[in-house]
Amino acid sequence: MSAPVQSVDEFLQVVRRSGLVEDARLTAAVEPWIAHAGLPPEPMLQALTDSGLLTRWQIEQLLKGRYKGFALGKYRLLKLLGAGGMSSVYLAEHATLKSKAAVKVLPVKRVDQTSHPYEPAAAVIASNKPVTTSVGVKRDAQLLQAA
Repeated sequence: MSAPVQSVDEFLQVVRRSGLVEDARLTAAVEPWIAHAGLPPEPMLQALTDSGLLTRWQIEQLLKGRYKGFALGKYRLLKLLGAGGMSSVYLAEHATLKSKAAVKVLPVKRVDQTSHPYEPAAAVIASNKPVTTSVGVKRDAQLLQAA
């Protein structure tokens, strides 16, 4: 389990390890707080969300020291929409198309309980009208990724 970050420097290290933000853009956004001692200040975190570099959910995860699991295939996870006993659903953004999608993620232990290895796993939201599309899941060792 990851340890919560204790300083601005630790937070920046976790963000860099996550690959969510290009280093130059990250450095420019947090430049006023680089020398800040102690926990990352709220104005710095707000600047990261206001600039669109990170979402509040991503920041919460990064502050916990978590830097893995923000990408699923070509999708970047933006926030958790809901979770239950069988799966979790995330709001995600396609890396190239920049379209938003609701992506359903099954725990590895539940994959064998599905009826088909490519069972539909996401609903793509186009403009204001929801459109359902099959993204599916693949078994790949311990990693599930959008097909």
